[in-house]
Amino acid sequence: MNIAANKALLPGYIYWSGQNYTTTGGSTGPQGAIGPPGPAGAGIEGMTPLQVVTTDINGNATTSPYSETSIPLSFVQRDGYGGITAAYIALTNGTTPSITSHTGDNGSISFATGSCNQAGTIIIMAGGSASSIGTVQVSFGTPFTLNGITVVLDLVDGTGTWAPTSTRKISAQSNSGFTIDWYDNSVALTNGQTYQINYFVIPR
Repeated sequence: MNIAANKALLPGYIYWSGQNYTTTGGSTGPQGAIGPPGPAGAGIEGMTPLQVVTTDINGNATTSPYSETSIPLSFVQRDGYGGITAAYIALTNGTTPSITSHTGDNGSISFATGSCNQAGTIIIMAGGSASSIGTVQVSFGTPFTLNGITVVLDLVDGTGTWAPTSTRKISAQSNSGFTIDWYDNSVALTNGQTYQINYFVIPR
């Protein structure tokens, strides 16, 4: 299975391609006491080194030889000759975005651990006199360079609870970032409580 030849590599993923083997005849067996020499043993040739194909957020691929000491595999399936036949895929964190501006919360905004350009969670820590409506502007750590992006959002309760029928929308998006407008259905955010917004960015 040669994933490196796949033309549809997704941005932000690491792909491993497997090792391929072909067999050939080895040396003949020893002369028997009676009868002809034994059959030739099986050998191995044509081994293709395992390659690592890394794609950045813009889908640019880089191929390099694989080393299990530098990139250990958590799942390995091997053939009868010890070659790796199964491909392992892992999502990388990519670069970290930043909060350019925010309104309405009267507190602070942060990202949950592990958040990156492609996906993550925005944590709103409400301050005193917070509003029921606000905005969050996110800038990517590394801008995308493809045809554009699609951003998917979802409101998630933290220590505070979003009011029923609360809404959120993207008021602006580009390869450099996006802006979220949130509305808590006329209920002001509670001082000292957290409210979360999940985001998922799909490059096009």
